[in-house]
Amino acid sequence: MAARCPTHRRGPALAVLLAAAALGASARVQPLPPPAPGVDPAQIERTAPRLAGPDDPALAAELQHLRALAAGGGTASRQAAWRLALLHLNGIVPGTRPGEARRWMTQAYTQGETMAAAGLAWCAIEACDGGAADPAAARRWIAALRAVDAPRAQYLEWLLGERLAPPSAAPHAGSDAAAHRQEARQQALLARAARGGNAAARIEQGFAQLAEDRPEDAARSFESAAARSPAAAANVQLLRQRLAPLPAPRSRAASAGEQWLAMAQRFHRGEGVPANFAEAIRLYQLAAQAGNVQAQRMLALITSRPAPGGQIDVAWMRELAALDIASAWPRPDVAAPAALPLQRDRTPLFDLLPPRWRQEPPLLR
Repeated sequence: MAARCPTHRRGPALAVLLAAAALGASARVQPLPPPAPGVDPAQIERTAPRLAGPDDPALAAELQHLRALAAGGGTASRQAAWRLALLHLNGIVPGTRPGEARRWMTQAYTQGETMAAAGLAWCAIEACDGGAADPAAARRWIAALRAVDAPRAQYLEWLLGERLAPPSAAPHAGSDAAAHRQEARQQALLARAARGGNAAARIEQGFAQLAEDRPEDAARSFESAAARSPAAAANVQLLRQRLAPLPAPRSRAASAGEQWLAMAQRFHRGEGVPANFAEAIRLYQLAAQAGNVQAQRMLALITSRPAPGGQIDVAWMRELAALDIASAWPRPDVAAPAALPLQRDRTPLFDLLPPRWRQEPPLLR
């Protein structure tokens, strides 16, 4: 992973891949840091549970039953406390008070649920009780987790390293060598966690591969975690849609959409006629309505970067005039804004939820 590389440049393949999704992007939830280098953090989402309606007495009863079990003793109490910890930690229970997840996680761990060390490490890193992060406590819980779930421990250790990485500053003697050593260590941690099957690590690996202009590899990374992660499943579906090649022309005889497209490109580029961007857009719209995929893609690019006030950005239109929209990717000298709504799961413990809460988690009342 090219973590924190100051000279990273988004590649051309990624540029159009991201821009093509501009019209369909909708930020349902807030971004979860840290972003992968070269991937717009404002377009990374957390999976959001579906709100349960007021007529969900079965869900409320289940939550009440778990609390009653957790107040008892023995194995049932440990399992109920662990389940409640996961529900609170992942935001499934509405109105969760700060520290509620940590309280249930601590009870579960004290009663013998060793996997709760993962939640306690996450709380120490993310300050889930509303206080300050505690790196020293995070390291202790990560160490306890290694014997139980080494890949998850490696991912959390990687995440802690990302949180503790200093902001970019003026270089000083020895700083480059130290930064390279830390970067190599971070890469190794994430790679080991991903190889071990950790879903969160494979999602981060996918972000890194996108930043390196390797969308096919990123799709495979997301796909490998899709069975346990709704975020990964959404990411791979979106990437596969964007990676689908444009259809080849059906014949030499141009369809109506192709004719409109050809006329739009003439006005866009000023080929044989004076350049007229407004007329070009009108013709692109006619071609798009006729089902022309190239025109639809061009309109998505045009609208992805409006001028102030929502007007046409003339400079952007001039850049797009040089774009060969028939190709899968644009020319290397044409940049486009990032607008791909990628997702992360809410926490690195999301995959430990029962499947029915993990796939379409309702909010318990």
